[in-house]
Amino acid sequence: MATMEQPITRSELREELDRVLVNYATKADLAEMKVDLIKWIVGLQLASIGLTVTILLMVIRLFVGS
Repeated sequence: MATMEQPITRSELREELDRVLVNYATKADLAEMKVDLIKWIVGLQLASIGLTVTILLMVIRLFVGS
């Protein structure tokens, strides 16, 4: 004879949901991540512009400055 499983109670369901949902990002987490991502993008753009200007100045001094 097969045994039937007992129905899950509300408290057990709540505990299970709390255990699983702790791994998901909240809206606040996503907003913070968005700000960090924008900071990284702006920083990398400024660094690449600075590197490009430095390389161009070195090339100009090498070929035109001598």
